[in-house]
Amino acid sequence: MILIKKFKTKLALAILCMLITTNSYAAKTPLGRSWNSSKQVSMENIDHSSYNSLLQKYVDNNGYVNYKAWKSSSKDRRTLNNYLAHLSQANRSIRASKNARLAFWINAYNAVTLEGIMQVYPTTSIRNHTAKLVGYNIWEDLYLIVGKNKFSLEQIEHKILRKMKEPRIHFAIVCASVGCPRLMNKAYTA
Repeated sequence: MILIKKFKTKLALAILCMLITTNSYAAKTPLGRSWNSSKQVSMENIDHSSYNSLLQKYVDNNGYVNYKAWKSSSKDRRTLNNYLAHLSQANRSIRASKNARLAFWINAYNAVTLEGIMQVYPTTSIRNHTAKLVGYNIWEDLYLIVGKNKFSLEQIEHKILRKMKEPRIHFAIVCASVGCPRLMNKAYTA
């Protein structure tokens, strides 16, 4: 009986360690960058064309992403990271139309998700990166700087997009899973 208890304890510890290590990949720093207030702009002035080009190159008409090719292109990875840095220039306090804000946050959510998957690629499922108790959770621990604040995927979806009372967001934001809506191979615009 004592051996069984010791085995169960060691097994539980081994499983916990495995969960921590398999889910522990997290961006050491948030995506994007901090911008001086004088360089911040309205969401109306965010250019989504570089992101649009990447989507057209790596996303097929069925919404499937060629992560392998995208990850192997250091140039296109830089382009995505430069786009995320450009998103960081947005200042939520500067007036922008609802459509510009919707396009901004939908593109931000999808671009952060794509980058998050590429950080852990190859992977069999986004669920491998959504620890519930301990470790890395892509929806809670991967942040994008916008203005002077950090936003997780969960915050973007639940605190920003859902509060905009736009039901179509559920067809626009993509969680990098076959069970999610298809990722369009073009960026959203106002």
